[in-house]
Amino acid sequence: MIIQTIRFKSALEKIAVVKAAIQREKEMLLVPGLMQKYYVKPEENGNYSGIFVWDSSDSMNTYWKSDLATRFKRDYGVDGEPALFSEEVLFQLRD
Repeated sequence: MIIQTIRFKSALEKIAVVKAAIQREKEMLLVPGLMQKYYVKPEENGNYSGIFVWDSSDSMNTYWKSDLATRFKRDYGVDGEPALFSEEVLFQLRD
């Protein structure tokens, strides 16, 4: 299992970022290997994060080559380059 975090700054207002996430929701639900996604708002103004839980690095890499992923920056009004971090889960506390 892979946990991946993307952090980005958006030029959009918070309501527009939430609206973009809701508009993409149905497509995200169909992404193979995506077990969960958390949409989070750090305290810094204009910053947002997405936390993905992937079943494998293959699924994660396939997603990032998809049309849905290539639209990410446009859909969310990303300002600059997002920071992307991936980590392998060693074990989890609860099932």
